[in-house]
Amino acid sequence: IPEAKNDAKFFVIWLAFFTLSFIGFIILALLTVALLEKYILKIAKNIETKLLKSFLMGLLSMVLIVPIAIVLFISIIGILLIPVEIIFVILTFLLGFIVVAHIIGDKILKALKSKNESIIWSTLLGLIILWFILWIPVIGVIVKILVMTIGFGAVILTIFQKLRS
Repeated sequence: IPEAKNDAKFFVIWLAFFTLSFIGFIILALLTVALLEKYILKIAKNIETKLLKSFLMGLLSMVLIVPIAIVLFISIIGILLIPVEIIFVILTFLLGFIVVAHIIGDKILKALKSKNESIIWSTLLGLIILWFILWIPVIGVIVKILVMTIGFGAVILTIFQKLRS
């Protein structure tokens, strides 16, 4: 039964990689929250007060990622900016996900009437809750799409608000 041994090995390696990736992401998220607390709270306020606008901005922005890359590719100087666009999109998605996790954790802590109002704890709790939800078949995918779209849109919305002021 060598196949069973290989399957078990693969599963253990996959589980170790996934767990280490999740721990790494938590560390990155908590560092981000500690360093950018003011901005995290601004983005969170946009989600809480402009949820539909954040979602629609997220949809529009996601649709525009490829056309913007094509325009950059066509222009000579723009080719050099494609890696900048890729990095910007990845960081924006990550930041948006972290902010939504913070909001989820914050709502749970407030519902439990917790005295701890630390942005670090609320973000950690939200990340753990999202991690478990994302494991649920179908529902996890739907939640992930919603979280990514709303978070992405809220970050873009906050950037535009900052540029306008």
